[in-house]
Amino acid sequence: MSIVESSQYDIRYSENSDRSFLQLAIQEPKTALSCPACTKQEQALFVNSWMGFCSVNSSLTAIYQDQPIAMGILFLMPYRKVMHQSLLQFVVDSKWRGQGVGSSLLRNLKHLAIKRFSLSYLSLDVYEGTFGNFLQKRGFYEVAKQENFIKAGEGYLARSIMEVDLSKGIGP
Repeated sequence: MSIVESSQYDIRYSENSDRSFLQLAIQEPKTALSCPACTKQEQALFVNSWMGFCSVNSSLTAIYQDQPIAMGILFLMPYRKVMHQSLLQFVVDSKWRGQGVGSSLLRNLKHLAIKRFSLSYLSLDVYEGTFGNFLQKRGFYEVAKQENFIKAGEGYLARSIMEVDLSKGIGP
C-alpha cells in the first residue's frame, strides 16, 4: 500500500503549528535549491509570507501519522486583472519524496485552485536541476526560461517559469 492510500495520511488546510515544519523543510539541500530565500532573515520572511495565507485557506499540509510531511501554497493575487492566476510553491520532506506525496498534494492544490478560488492558471519558478520533469508529467509546460537567474555557490542556474492551464482539469 502506498503512503497516500494509508488511513494515516491526510491533506488539510495549513495551520500556524505547521510553521516549524516549513522552516526546516526549506533548509533541506534539495528544497533550498528551489527556494530563493537563503539567509535566516530571508527564510523568516518567506515563511511569514507563506503562513500569512493560512488565514484564507490557500495553503495545504500533507500529514502522515499526525505529522506534517509536505506543504503547498497558492500565493493569491490581490489585483482584479490577475486574480485568475496564482503562483504555486510546495515542499515535500526529503524522506517522503518519490512516494506519491507530491503528486497527491499537487492534485489537491489544483482542486483548491479551481473549486475555491476559481483560478485558471497556476505558475511557479523551477530552477535548473530541480523538479521540472515532475511538473511536466502533471500537465505543466514551460512558458519562459531565463539563464543565470539564481546564484548557486560560485555559479548561476537557469530559471524556467512553468504553468498549468486549469481549464484542462486536475490531471494526473
